[in-house]
Amino acid sequence: MHEQELRAFVLVSETGRIDAAAQQLGSSRLVVGQLIASLEQALQAQLFVHSVRGVQLTPIGKKLLPSVRAALALFQGIKEVSGAAESRGTAYPRDITPFPENRPRTV
Repeated sequence: MHEQELRAFVLVSETGRIDAAAQQLGSSRLVVGQLIASLEQALQAQLFVHSVRGVQLTPIGKKLLPSVRAALALFQGIKEVSGAAESRGTAYPRDITPFPENRPRTV
């Protein structure tokens, strides 16, 4: 599973339309459909039912939606921490100290 697949899943579930989600993602309907298909394959579950009016979540899709939203919030938190570290010129968050270069060698 990839963040982009999860984001597409949430947007399609919110809009009820693959084309509307694609527009919000700045992508094509085909790409969003492929992202959803890839996620469904990874989960081995059908997440949406297609109809003339768009798509609706299946029961398993409804159960997964809160967890997917939580996962996306975690991704965002990770990005914020790593972005803060980059702005300080280090790859380490403020409360993590790197080992000194002259640390004792252990065997």
